[in-house]
Amino acid sequence: TAARELERRVEGALSTLPAPYREALLLVGVEGLTPSEAASVCGLTPEALRQRLSRARAMLNRTLEVTAALPLALPGEVRT
Repeated sequence: TAARELERRVEGALSTLPAPYREALLLVGVEGLTPSEAASVCGLTPEALRQRLSRARAMLNRTLEVTAALPLALPGEVRT
């Protein structure tokens, strides 16, 4: 149950990121591309992609820190 809750929080935090930052994270973290490969996909220089990736990770961490302070939802419970 805790793993599902964490997965839900990560997915929620990812959904709050601006699309370019979310794309960078997903290409590298989920698809397994190197930053250079992801840069090519995004039409960026490798350095620009690395900066975007760094900022995306920082934004994701901040969002997860905020949501970690919230109580866990019980199964079937709807939080507002």
